Amino acid sequence: MRRVLLHLTVIATAMLMGAGTAAAAPPEPPEGFEYVPAKDQVMLGIGCQQGAGGTCDSTEYWLGDNAGTDSVGTVPQTTTPWNYAFFAAGDEIAFATFVANETLPSEYVLRSDEPIGGQISMSGYQGTNASADSTVRVALSATRAGSFQAVDLGTATVNKTVVTSATENVYPFQLTVPSNLDGVAIRDLSMVVYFRGVHVLTNGFVNGAGGSFFDLPYYALVPTQ
Repeated sequence: MRRVLLHLTVIATAMLMGAGTAAAAPPEPPEGFEYVPAKDQVMLGIGCQQGAGGTCDSTEYWLGDNAGTDSVGTVPQTTTPWNYAFFAAGDEIAFATFVANETLPSEYVLRSDEPIGGQISMSGYQGTNASADSTVRVALSATRAGSFQAVDLGTATVNKTVVTSATENVYPFQLTVPSNLDGVAIRDLSMVVYFRGVHVLTNGFVNGAGGSFFDLPYYALVPTQ
């Protein structure tokens, strides 16, 4: 499910179909290895930061190979984001910053021939009105490997009428990787999720237990066949 290698023939066909455009190319691989196109599904996880005695003292937000439990801590909302997307009248709020954890590779070599596609899912209580307008915005960034240079991987905004009777409200998004980042090695992925609504009763819980994720196209380094 996670790192699914794509057939090189598919890429060759895509290059022929896209004649006249700059072809994506990975860096020169080490001897005995080659780069092949791959994708990694990165989960937005939400879970509990355990304290003394097993108590849930605060909430963790991460990007990883592992889904969360949607557990939330007891720290007040004024100091720590909850697993609670609260739509104040027309105001955009930053729900949380999700940072790569140890379950992801330490580095990715980016591909720009495919967009980064994903979704943010909101579940549970969706408010008391029949419907309401809402907006979800995601901003993905990273750091260039071997340096502290920030890399902007794009921002996407999704407008949606919240269906309060639905079990899940899904916000699909796509990010286009700039062509000048093709073949660039990155680390320390980070995604900030923002929300905006039209009244205070439009709210819900972000699904951090497998419902929110994105697929990251990259070049996988494998032994030469």
